[in-house]
Amino acid sequence: LFIGEFGVSKSGDVAAQQAVFEEFLDVIGKHEVPLAAFWVFDLSSQDADWNVTFRNDRAWMIRRVARANQELAKTGAR
Repeated sequence: LFIGEFGVSKSGDVAAQQAVFEEFLDVIGKHEVPLAAFWVFDLSSQDADWNVTFRNDRAWMIRRVARANQELAKTGAR
């Protein structure tokens, strides 16, 4: 299984965005999805709603995915 695009838009407050993003990560981890990709990484034309970079206000998503990857590695998930 490959989840080609996932993410949350900038609509709503950051806490709400984080809650939805956590739900996505929980389901991806629970079902041991082998590969999933952000929608959208470093595409400036999507800055208004979707773009995630290491330096913008949505960089928390990258840090959270990195932590999820570490957690999955510890459990031996695919």
